[in-house]
Amino acid sequence: MATTAKTSSRAVAAAVADARLEGIELHPDAISILDQLDAGHIDSDTAGRELLARHGITAPAGHPFA
Repeated sequence: MATTAKTSSRAVAAAVADARLEGIELHPDAISILDQLDAGHIDSDTAGRELLARHGITAPAGHPFA
């Protein structure tokens, strides 16, 4: 199991733990986005756009993230 950087809250730590229970190891970039969202530095739409962009995914026309 990979280690992660210290998270900013129990909520982010719980999200990481839940993902691990499902067999998913979140990338540090994704955890960073969760930390920013939890701290109120970005909103959920920005978080979604950043996650898609980091994976090279373009939302289809008409999608809220497009």
